Amino acid sequence: MNPFRNIIARMKIRAVARKVAAARSMRDIQRFAFDAHADKLALSTPSVELTYRDTDDRARRLVGAWRAMGVRKGARVIVLLGDEWPQLVVRFAATEAGVVLIGFSPAHAAVLMSPIVRDLAPALLMVDLSLLPADFAAAHAAAGGAPIWDCGPGGDLTSRLAAATPTLSDEEIGPGDTLALGFTSGTSGAPKMLALKHEPYLHSVRLLLLNLSDPPRERSRTLVGIPLSGAGSGVVLPTMLSGGQLLLPSAYTADALIDALRTYRPTHAFVTPSLLIDLLDHPDLTTDDMNSLRQVIYGSATMPVAKLREAIARFGLIFQQGYGMSEALPPIAMLSPEEHLDDGLPPQDSVLSSSGRIARGVGLEVRDENDRAAPTGAIGKIWVRSPTVFEGYVDRPDLNRDVLRDRWYFTGDYGYYDAAARIHVLDRQQNVIDTPQGRIYPRMVEDRAHECRRVKEAALVRARGQVWLCVSLRRESRGLDPSRIEAEVIAHLAETLPAWQCPERFLIVDELPRSFLAKLLHREVRDGIESGALISER
Repeated sequence: MNPFRNIIARMKIRAVARKVAAARSMRDIQRFAFDAHADKLALSTPSVELTYRDTDDRARRLVGAWRAMGVRKGARVIVLLGDEWPQLVVRFAATEAGVVLIGFSPAHAAVLMSPIVRDLAPALLMVDLSLLPADFAAAHAAAGGAPIWDCGPGGDLTSRLAAATPTLSDEEIGPGDTLALGFTSGTSGAPKMLALKHEPYLHSVRLLLLNLSDPPRERSRTLVGIPLSGAGSGVVLPTMLSGGQLLLPSAYTADALIDALRTYRPTHAFVTPSLLIDLLDHPDLTTDDMNSLRQVIYGSATMPVAKLREAIARFGLIFQQGYGMSEALPPIAMLSPEEHLDDGLPPQDSVLSSSGRIARGVGLEVRDENDRAAPTGAIGKIWVRSPTVFEGYVDRPDLNRDVLRDRWYFTGDYGYYDAAARIHVLDRQQNVIDTPQGRIYPRMVEDRAHECRRVKEAALVRARGQVWLCVSLRRESRGLDPSRIEAEVIAHLAETLPAWQCPERFLIVDELPRSFLAKLLHREVRDGIESGALISER
């Protein structure tokens, strides 16, 4: 893009950010996007292509169908859907009508759905029946529960919409109204419920537009490489406000993402570190597959420095890191593409291990165990103050007392500031390992393991009373003598780490366990070693 076109694009983005700042609800900016870009292509999935007008029409028809059955502002609707067009249409309809969605992922459903449906009395369940826990539908019907609409493949949502009258809501919605009831991902513990209001989402969209180095714009094509029931939803409105196109893959796997890269030629993509590693490890991925991309945002977990260096060497300075979470919506910190320079330093000293500088409009403090500000370079707890911070977990005053204080939120992460005021996020509180010699932050060991060319992913955990390093292997190294690989990795760790930080046990598996969001799960690694399930794989 030439300099003049870039200046004009940035001016348009700032104008959109001003509209977001003036909005009173997410409905205001959603209506703006649908009206401003009506004839442009909004959504491409494996099954449909929809313009903004088509998408808006389906959302309005759903509002009309809800009205016909008495579902209006404040009513609760349970959602359990795959990532196809119904997932987005239901979200847009709820934003229009002021309906409060309670969104589940398949990972949440088995544990949480029954008690939530019992306690929160939803007016309707909109689900893909194939994703429901076994026997749920029968038990729900027997108990006289709310009606269930099958919105999965082969369901009747399309015919219901065709029979409905497109309807715009006439009910007022303000910044303090509840947008949805959501859940944390459960990556580091049991999922917790949050009441999500319009105001922090409005701030999040505005700050993303102002802080992204190359936000989606007109004619942008954004490949959503993280499920919409997780962080993937964060790119929806920034893309649509600028008139861009959302691209949903057939699955969140390297094969499906490569197929989408070749089919759609996206300009932007959003992936987890684990999926980016999968792409790097895929024998069929070529430079040509990636050359349409202007920006790849990676987030939701830390990225190993060695793999990031490999990605930059292969595909250039197209990567941007974002730091945020359900309780403190992004952006908290961002590492821009131009800062992704390989400085050749050891991982924890490198700019590439950081999440970048704190976003404009956000405060972040690293505090010691006595709640005092930690000096530069010292590791401590990460506290955030932002207009995107939530108000607390639902019915969990005990947790809220621990994590919310004077409008600051404790993220549950440990990290440190470097001399350039970049924040380095190390590990979740649940993953740190305390030993008589000191505290081990697993990322510091894992990053060193990633420097070994045969290692694909790594997880350091305490299990069975010992510290284990569990690794999966790159494709070309599978089938090699595991004892030789173990010796190589252990020798490298001994050269680069203090002896007390080196693992006591070593384990090679085919793949490390991941969440439905394609994030590595230390908890399941621990559980797999404790139960013997992972050890038996060797």
